[in-house]
Amino acid sequence: MPTFNNTLDNIEELFLELKKHASRDGIVIVGVGNPLRGDDGVGVLIAQRLKRRSFARNVVVAGANPENFVSHIASKNPKVVIFVDAVSADLEPGSVVFAPLPEAERKYGIFSTHNIPLSLILRLIGDVKGYILGIQAANTQIGDKMHSNVMKAAEIVANILEKLLLSLE
Repeated sequence: MPTFNNTLDNIEELFLELKKHASRDGIVIVGVGNPLRGDDGVGVLIAQRLKRRSFARNVVVAGANPENFVSHIASKNPKVVIFVDAVSADLEPGSVVFAPLPEAERKYGIFSTHNIPLSLILRLIGDVKGYILGIQAANTQIGDKMHSNVMKAAEIVANILEKLLLSLE
């Protein structure tokens, strides 16, 4: 499981890792999280930025209830789904992990900050490859502000995902 520290000094490595798993035939990036809970909103923040940058066909802003978007995601006929979300993986705040689902949940103990496992949502979508692109959260209580390291990671990850989507066109 590639892990990228909270300074993201190895951003080119993250881009190459993402590109290795992306598919020109169909990729959907799903932003998951609750913006009212500080860092938990990082996936939504990244997805919203990508949508504003004209990648709406490849991006779904699922918020705190990604299970409500299963049919919408499936309708895009993806080959690859990347869930962008806050994670609790015992890393420094703002560190980034990229790992396949469901293996990441089982083998590494990585889990989303939500109740429904992303691997279950992935199975409901259909026959697709799925990954978690997680950013280690620190502040997830209602009313918390996003941690500065998480905000920095969000900007970097959004830029990397934009570069990835542009490279697949």
